[in-house]
Amino acid sequence: TGKTALSVRLLELYGERGKKMYVLGMGRLPSHIIGIEDLEELPNGAAVVLDDTNILFGTTSYYTDAGRLLQKLITLARHKDLIIISNSHQSSAVNKYLLQADALFLKPQNVLVEEYERRVLWKLMEESAAAFRGMSLEEIRGCVYTVSISAYLPPFRGMMEYFPPSWFDARMSKNKA
Repeated sequence: TGKTALSVRLLELYGERGKKMYVLGMGRLPSHIIGIEDLEELPNGAAVVLDDTNILFGTTSYYTDAGRLLQKLITLARHKDLIIISNSHQSSAVNKYLLQADALFLKPQNVLVEEYERRVLWKLMEESAAAFRGMSLEEIRGCVYTVSISAYLPPFRGMMEYFPPSWFDARMSKNKA
């Protein structure tokens, strides 16, 4: 439905503001984006996409070294001037620390997994589902239901349209490889 495309588009917007751009969890990348294998490689002042976070950092990943490092990075993100952009198929399969977000970008949920979503997100998922209702798959790919939940961002709740970068191919996401 376009989660990875949205993530790399947000990454490029931060890149236009002077942030170095990194991605963890994707295959081929253009030369202006650096692929990393370990969060320790991430310098201060960077923007990073964590693609398919449910695969990289599942619900029990906080028991691993990588999960503890992710928790530390999220806790220190503002102090280190980091932008962390993550995407996942469902919130219940994601490390709980990733839910400490400034904004949520929601895509339609698969009916088979929506009952497994984290309870705190149910109301937002219902709002999102209502906003997407009646849209074609093509329209859904270019839209995202956005909720700003931070004191650092202006309040916003609603549908936004976006366009993936011209170089992006959906097969770049590891879950499509």
